[in-house]
Amino acid sequence: PLNYSWDVQGAAYTNPVPRHSYTSPGHKTIRLSVTDSGVPSPLAFTVIKTNLIWVTNDPPKVRFSNPPTGQVIHLGTKLSILLDVSDSDSDLASLKVTEAANNLEPEPEQFPPRHWTPKINNWSAPRVGTYTLNAEASDVFGEKGVAAPITIIVVNEPPVVELTDPRPNQIFR
Repeated sequence: PLNYSWDVQGAAYTNPVPRHSYTSPGHKTIRLSVTDSGVPSPLAFTVIKTNLIWVTNDPPKVRFSNPPTGQVIHLGTKLSILLDVSDSDSDLASLKVTEAANNLEPEPEQFPPRHWTPKINNWSAPRVGTYTLNAEASDVFGEKGVAAPITIIVVNEPPVVELTDPRPNQIFR
């Protein structure tokens, strides 16, 4: 029978096909020694193989889930902005949401490890115009994910018009 001896970044395994999870990206060394223990000692042999691999880290995914881009609101309307932030292979570290030079702070909550749905309550525009919102998330390894920007269009409240003369159903001759 064959005896397997794996060294994966200091972790030892003896099964033929070990499973190992890396906790950080970068270059990693894997070493395998295989010995045929069925052969008498002076004839026994060991094969050693070393490989260098590269472990990657995917950036976080960020998207605005509300409002949709192009949303039209009236001046003075308070708007809730919702985002969806996730990272498949590392913990989230930060989120930055901006409108022009202004930082918009999400509702305070403890940063979750891999998935977050932050909310910015009561955002309102200071004047009529088109506003572009941007979002960027970072993971603990410094990888950044950027959301597709959204635009919010702010318009004046339409005036209320009341017709007082002529009266309804008035007949003219």
